[in-house]
Amino acid sequence: MIANVPTIRLTRRPAARALAAAAGFLSITAITGWPPVQASPSAGTSGASLKAQIAHDKAFVSRRHDNCAAFRPSPAHCPFKVATTPNGKHGHLIAVDITQQTGDDCYRGRVFFFTGRQFLASTRRLPPRSFGGVKGVRAAGTARFKVIYWVSASAGTSCAMNGNAGTDPYVYAWNGQHMVKESGTPPAPPKVIVGT
Repeated sequence: MIANVPTIRLTRRPAARALAAAAGFLSITAITGWPPVQASPSAGTSGASLKAQIAHDKAFVSRRHDNCAAFRPSPAHCPFKVATTPNGKHGHLIAVDITQQTGDDCYRGRVFFFTGRQFLASTRRLPPRSFGGVKGVRAAGTARFKVIYWVSASAGTSCAMNGNAGTDPYVYAWNGQHMVKESGTPPAPPKVIVGT
């Protein structure tokens, strides 16, 4: 037994380690055999963590979207497509596209945006505020996604004919806190983006 050695409360806080070193105590590594504590990698930097984040985000969308329980296979879930892009801060932005919201053509795709596991917004809340007119989504550079919307000839177009006037692209960017519309213009009336 070693006599007259001050008792040290072991901690992983850098300030406490620095204080112990400045006071002339042995390092935590020397006392305990523990390796020095290093910062954990940022979420989203490895393929495994990105895969886990995507699974989490899909589950979030399924729980939030009432109609997902009606789809098969079991366990029931909406049909998804996913796009990812670096968020510029050592993580990822994830776009989960419900490619079909109902069993007809009235409500097609809607995109939900996440940074890691944090929900940011959906295309329902971002201009042009489409409830279900997304044809597809893809990465458009760091912290950006391009969303393609279906366009109908008029607001009176039937569900079966939705998207009969082509498509319009919009680009959404993450500003570090929110998803914002970077570019995109609604079609000239009487044309409308499906779901608006």
